[in-house]
Amino acid sequence: METKQICVIGAGISGLVTAKTFVEEGYNVTVFEKQKGLGGVWEKSRSYPGLTTQNTGDTYNFSDYPMPASYPEWPENRRLN
Repeated sequence: METKQICVIGAGISGLVTAKTFVEEGYNVTVFEKQKGLGGVWEKSRSYPGLTTQNTGDTYNFSDYPMPASYPEWPENRRLN
């Protein structure tokens, strides 16, 4: 069986979720990101001091990588970096 290859442009939350989903479906995934780190606007060099999420922390996690219970309901960028 041939393994299908796919690329994802951008490693923000949407790109990471897309890549994770394709990997789970058996695709060979390559993610391209122009910044040094992953995370989109939450990547350390791109975020602003005091920035908080627009959603509660429980919406910013993966089923197999939950937001730590010790984080506040509205996480700040310093905790997400």
